[in-house]
Amino acid sequence: MSGGPRLRQDDHLSALQPGARLHTYTIGAILGAGGFGITYKAREDITNRDVAIKEYLPTAFAVRDRDGATVRPLSEGAARDFEWGLERFREEAKLLISFRHPNIVPVLAYFEANGTGYLVMAFQDGASLGEALRNAPTLSQAQVLQFMVPLLDGVENVHRHNFLHRDIKPENIFIRSDGTPVLLDFGAARQALGEHSKAFTTLLTEGYAPFEQYAGTGNQGPWSDIYALAAVMFRCLAGKSPVEAPRRAVAKLRGIADPMAQDFAELRNRVSSDLAFAIEAAMRVVEQERPQSIAAFRELIVSPAPAAIRLPAAAAAPPASAATLIPDAAQGETPRHLPPWYAAERRKPRRTARYVVFGGVMLAAASGAAYVGDQRNWLPEAFRRAGSEVTAPVPAQAAPPELGRRPADDANRPADDAKRPADEAKRQADEAKRKAEEEERRNAEDRSRAEHREVEERRNKAFADYQRQQLEQFEAERRQIEARRAAPAEPRAAQEPRREVETSPADQAEPRRDAVPTAPPAARRSPPPGDAQRYPPQSPPARGQVPRGWNDPNYEDDY
Repeated sequence: MSGGPRLRQDDHLSALQPGARLHTYTIGAILGAGGFGITYKAREDITNRDVAIKEYLPTAFAVRDRDGATVRPLSEGAARDFEWGLERFREEAKLLISFRHPNIVPVLAYFEANGTGYLVMAFQDGASLGEALRNAPTLSQAQVLQFMVPLLDGVENVHRHNFLHRDIKPENIFIRSDGTPVLLDFGAARQALGEHSKAFTTLLTEGYAPFEQYAGTGNQGPWSDIYALAAVMFRCLAGKSPVEAPRRAVAKLRGIADPMAQDFAELRNRVSSDLAFAIEAAMRVVEQERPQSIAAFRELIVSPAPAAIRLPAAAAAPPASAATLIPDAAQGETPRHLPPWYAAERRKPRRTARYVVFGGVMLAAASGAAYVGDQRNWLPEAFRRAGSEVTAPVPAQAAPPELGRRPADDANRPADDAKRPADEAKRQADEAKRKAEEEERRNAEDRSRAEHREVEERRNKAFADYQRQQLEQFEAERRQIEARRAAPAEPRAAQEPRREVETSPADQAEPRRDAVPTAPPAARRSPPPGDAQRYPPQSPPARGQVPRGWNDPNYEDDY
């Protein structure tokens, strides 16, 4: 756990800060991070030893709070999934604590704090197999068996407790400083959480996960880990990752050739045929066709071998005389003890051929006996004729043509040989064209996404400018209203200036006909006797008011 590169604090913002106190431990550097949790290097205060602490923090359901320590679910629905996954994490920790095997990472303790769970493991000094393969892309057969045989014992111990690893890959196989291998980072709880909730995406390692792990209802068992172990061996021996299981399953369903058929053929030229057959048998797509237990797989591989391996140095390549790892010749091959079913399967073709030959001989003998029995009357004469014919010279005859071949085939063979390079060139051209079209399609999609993002950014910027202008206009109007309210009230006369009407001397001398009379007609006539007391003279109505005569019953027409 110490040989690989460390993650910086900026690479994972949800991680605990270095120096943070957690139970009786002090947090140090980040060893690894993923969608399921974060692994830290820490120091135990009591024993002053280095440990590795794995924190349960599924980013799909929970997030670090603002205090930098507490883990809280994202929502009420996410809280149920978070608690369910925490229970699986707790159960896995209890089981791992009970494991005691030199090739399984020791789990020291489990505790809960900050609203989540923490798994304390022994810190391992060395480097992962993935880092070793980056320095040396391929390993020899002896080198692979040196670290694989002890791992088989560790995985078998896990299977005895009805438990599966479910995430065996080169990055989870650690080579200690003394050369012994150890298996890290069990993925059972992580995959169980992915099968329980659709919101959590189970990250499978392409090429190393068998087909049954891609479906939540797949038939998983020891054969699933056996597939991953064989895939790791293939990667070390062939120098490239295996083909992903779904692609191989589709080829099998369609009845076409396995995409790894050519790779297995090349592997048979690199290693012994028995080891190549064992890897191919363990990597079959259908789980029933694989070895069903570690014991059966071990019998196919090899007898127990030394459990130490030296990793290649990360510096420049050493001279040819100095071997970085133990060579094949120095190791020597041990006697093989193959299982009975494997030997029976290997002998099956030979037995079939023997049965066919024996049946043919017996059939020919029976036919000959029957023929002789029918023709026994003329046999002596036939023998005599045959004896006289032996002395006669036999004329030379042309050899019969070879069965199954025609002269036209020999004539067409040069043309076929000449056509084969052209067909191969055409196939390569078609493949290059297909790759170019695929690359062009991906580039077009990238450009389309970039243009879409640019349009969205412009639209968001324009909308933000519009909102800012609206806010500024609203603020200006609010200031004007406040200024008006704060100003003192002025008299109405000052606000509305008085208007004076200029009149000419003629207008003053002669009144206008349409001018309002100073008194109603009733006031200008002399009332009848006695009416003056009853109807006193009426004064003209005020300006802007309706005259009383409109509603007066004694209203006169000339008024």
